[in-house]
Amino acid sequence: MNIVINGDFLLKNITGVQRYAYEIVRHIDQKLDENDYFNIELLVPENSNVDFDLKKIKIVKFGKQRKFFWQQISLYKYCKKKQAICVCLCSMVPYLYAHRAIGVIHDAGTLAHPEFYRKKYLLYNKIFMWDVCKRYKAIVTVSQFSKNEIMKYCPYIHKKIRVIGNAADHVLDVKEDKEILSKLKLEKYEYCYTVSSLSPNKNYKWIMEEAINNPKITFVISGMNLNNFTRENMGKEQSNVIFTGYVSDNEMVTLMKYCKVFLFPTIYEGFGITPLEAITLGAKIVVSNTPCMHEVYEDSARYINPYKFDYKIDQLVDIKNKTEKVISKYSWDKSSVEFIKLFHDIGEQG
Repeated sequence: MNIVINGDFLLKNITGVQRYAYEIVRHIDQKLDENDYFNIELLVPENSNVDFDLKKIKIVKFGKQRKFFWQQISLYKYCKKKQAICVCLCSMVPYLYAHRAIGVIHDAGTLAHPEFYRKKYLLYNKIFMWDVCKRYKAIVTVSQFSKNEIMKYCPYIHKKIRVIGNAADHVLDVKEDKEILSKLKLEKYEYCYTVSSLSPNKNYKWIMEEAINNPKITFVISGMNLNNFTRENMGKEQSNVIFTGYVSDNEMVTLMKYCKVFLFPTIYEGFGITPLEAITLGAKIVVSNTPCMHEVYEDSARYINPYKFDYKIDQLVDIKNKTEKVISKYSWDKSSVEFIKLFHDIGEQG
């Protein structure tokens, strides 16, 4: 059986979904052995400058189209030629090849909260994912909450969907870059930190309001502004809030490790990988009181109402969280093994 993984995630800055794709591929490559009867290739556009050290998965360059058109045309043509199972870990599968595809749907955000997204993206998402996901060979998502949400909107796919979660053990291999602290004029354990894409569901309004309530504390936010989202409900910028923009893994790990507390006041999430990275590095975390966050973080977090803006940060961090159980529950090794099992199951189905 031939398997072709969509490798366009290697051409983008890493956010949560790209991290998932990168680590899953890297660990599948490490776990493959002679009992795995399938051939796996990672497909990228011809002009890609890819630096990814894989031993068993072959990187193939094919097709000159860019972005959406490469995914829908070149990826489709190559998979059809190879009669392969197409695996898309963080983007939509080729429309014409959905019946031979494994698609990872990280959340149902566009259906649950369409107000967070631009109309053009909602239409694109509907046509190229929700209208065709019932034809997917298999669907993967990252939490039981996300599975339940997807089945709520798409009940006809319940037999095709399985949960293969995120992990955070990759941060233990990242070298610190302490220059970021001096660059931002930060003292260790004297600032609050958060990192994610700057999308409305991340609820940065909560941080802006808490910055008003806690004027002596510095709040640091790292992340990218994504064009697919609206700019509503971001809140007014405050003098004690620092936006760093996109940061390297080395800088992010440093900012996480030495923060007073890591904040994640999300309104809607399929998993939420960054708090898991934070507790893996030893930081305290404060997350939203939502079903998904409780599923993932159990007793390792302090929970807040994301619509309430009158918390005192020093009171939030005066806690002792039980993190060992949660950290041990998730690993990229475990998740990659589940993907290999899925490949075997599909091969046995024929």
